[in-house]
Amino acid sequence: SAIQPAGGVCYTGFDETGWALKRDVLYTFDLRCGDDFVPRAVDGEVEEFSLTPMDEVARLVERQAGERLFKPNVAVVIADFLLRRGFVSPDDDGYLELLAELRNAELR
Repeated sequence: SAIQPAGGVCYTGFDETGWALKRDVLYTFDLRCGDDFVPRAVDGEVEEFSLTPMDEVARLVERQAGERLFKPNVAVVIADFLLRRGFVSPDDDGYLELLAELRNAELR
């Protein structure tokens, strides 16, 4: 199958009132697309798609702290992908802290 379960990530965000924090889990999947696949932004949530090299994606997520380039839940999924696929190495500063934050769920 082209789609494979990849696990899940945890993050803290605001609840629907915007005044309280909540922990959330996003289940992740890897989807392999053919070279001829062209995504289309039709649901109103995405302005556009662009094919971006992974090293540039990593830099964009790193810049996320100072600018809002992605929705927060998108950034954590990208960070998880970068970890799982070796774009972030155990030798990199902050690796264990990032791994712990993405996997630390206290949900019921």
